[in-house]
Amino acid sequence: MNDLIGISTGDPEGIGPEITAAALLELPREISSKIVLFGKKSIFEKAFDLIGTKIPREVEVHECVGKALKDAGSIALAALESAVDSALSGKISALVTAPVNKGRVIRIDPGFIGHTEYLAKRCGVKNATMMFISDHEEKMRMSLVTTHLPLSKVAEEIAAEKILKTISMTSSAVSKMDGIATPKIAVCSLNPHAGECGHFGSDEAEKIAPAIAMANAGGMDCSGPHPADAIFSPLSRVKFDAAVAMYHDQGMIPAKILSKGRCINVTLGLPFFRTSPGHGSADDIAWTGSADKTPMLDAIIAAHKLSRTDKNTED
Repeated sequence: MNDLIGISTGDPEGIGPEITAAALLELPREISSKIVLFGKKSIFEKAFDLIGTKIPREVEVHECVGKALKDAGSIALAALESAVDSALSGKISALVTAPVNKGRVIRIDPGFIGHTEYLAKRCGVKNATMMFISDHEEKMRMSLVTTHLPLSKVAEEIAAEKILKTISMTSSAVSKMDGIATPKIAVCSLNPHAGECGHFGSDEAEKIAPAIAMANAGGMDCSGPHPADAIFSPLSRVKFDAAVAMYHDQGMIPAKILSKGRCINVTLGLPFFRTSPGHGSADDIAWTGSADKTPMLDAIIAAHKLSRTDKNTED
């Protein structure tokens, strides 16, 4: 497999194209020469025009043609489809996805939930894990057991096996990224006060604690279930290398606060590496030149670093 990095355009009515352009200008040539942009070339040209320059000669643009690309949703989806095709065929080793507007993509593909679920389905992967990382204010690594689903369905979706898989993939990823032989993984509870001995729910005793026990029996260093309102405090954070949250907002709220919005998403469990900035399409500031390029820059650099390791799937 080569070490080329694909970047899908994201929603052209959002900030994806312009933060991609701005980030590329900050990259050393050893990385920018490995970039392949997926989308409409005219959109990327417009993004580079916005910052007063042109697409660098060393950057390849894979034009998405032959489809009815008349609106933002269809362009975003076509770029993503094309980039995933290239990743699955080994033409690129890593994929960075610029943010999409889910509402516009859903009008084209009603089954679309999000990048993570789409990628898992395309790759035939049952367990794809979202892990958010940041090295800006302080080192932060946090994975989610469940992703994009209603809060009312979280309890029925978590199971000991799924929690164990998330712990295992997180431990393996942190070990590779940070060079820690056996990372310390802290696991959040689902219910308030970690269930308060069963008074506020039995999920901790029936699902989460057994998963932690299995992880430790398998040689990992795992603790919990910890009350989610305390695990991310300054005194608690220094005691572990990564956290596992049960659902989206339980993990994403502290992750974005701690990273000051500069976290990135690394999808674990795919046959290729995928990263993305940890924010949405921000339509309200699109094409103003005011969007922060830092998360996209971090996502590209992380993809480059990860693509130089052996694989993304769990050992």
